Amino acid sequence: MILRLPRFDSHLHQALCEGLVIGIEGNPKISGLISNNDAFEIRKNNTFVAWYVRKEQIQEIIAKNEILKFHPRREKYTPEEVVVCIEINQPRLVIFDTLNYPYWEPSDYFEIVRKFPKTIFLLAHAGGIQMNSFVPEIILSNVYFDFSATMVIFEVFKNKKRREGNFLTSAIRILVSNPNSRKRLLFGSDAPMYSRENTFRAYKKFGMRRQELDANFLGFIDEIGL
Repeated sequence: MILRLPRFDSHLHQALCEGLVIGIEGNPKISGLISNNDAFEIRKNNTFVAWYVRKEQIQEIIAKNEILKFHPRREKYTPEEVVVCIEINQPRLVIFDTLNYPYWEPSDYFEIVRKFPKTIFLLAHAGGIQMNSFVPEIILSNVYFDFSATMVIFEVFKNKKRREGNFLTSAIRILVSNPNSRKRLLFGSDAPMYSRENTFRAYKKFGMRRQELDANFLGFIDEIGL
């Protein structure tokens, strides 16, 4: 049976489909992924591009600043430095990589979210190993989020026995069953590092369908005003 994937992907490091493409900078270098400049050369209808903020740029005005991506684990910036960057750039959308344990705590992200109530936030990976601590804040804060990489790393797309024994299963179920968080859940894969197919299989295991995820992405873009 052919697996029909969602039209949009909120976490791409190559332009594999429509959605949100993110350049990768800094160290360690990862072969096969596009840079910031490469990403901005491929902008087109329904393909949106985020600027990956390097440590040395954290207090600069970034010209291409509608969407900024922060990766605290790779870049080692502090929450306070990120606040300054958002203040001086005023992006429409801020993307946080949340696979940062133990460098940032869950509260660090949501303190920033509360400082900028007019900014849209996307929490890539939904907290990863710390997802259980992210759940209440995701529901209450009206942030967008995706399960990119997380579902594949922790193998929640596999058989029922493996899924039921997974420590993230209850957190995922809460997020997909709550009406407020469900409508802000985006399909994200972190491709090409992680399989789009396996990621979508995991989303389907928890009752998310292609049409619903695509509608969520269109609502997301409309709210940002891109």
